[in-house]
Amino acid sequence: MPSTDVVRGLSVAIPVIITLFVATVMKSASYLSVMAHSQQQTLAALVHAASRNGFAARQDSNPYMSLMDVCTAAAQLGAARQLASDADLERLTGIDIRHMTNSLEKQRRRVTRRLDS
Repeated sequence: MPSTDVVRGLSVAIPVIITLFVATVMKSASYLSVMAHSQQQTLAALVHAASRNGFAARQDSNPYMSLMDVCTAAAQLGAARQLASDADLERLTGIDIRHMTNSLEKQRRRVTRRLDS
């Protein structure tokens, strides 16, 4: 049977350990929520940058610059799609991701045909 000093020491140590554990879990949960918000901002920024570059590709009269813009837009959108689902990206940005992907691909084909001729 353990001595009373050991039992008394455990009765003090256990609440302290539990308190430290709960504080650590709460701090890490808070950190995860900040990271999630930061990731959402990054994803939205990627999609919006892709949209801007796609628009620039349509407006550019120089086919080489247009090709650069449309490839950049496709890469930005592709990166966002690797990190989140289309549904999540649409919820974050309000942009139809599948339509945007198809539009960028059509734009890339048009510019490539312009360069080939």
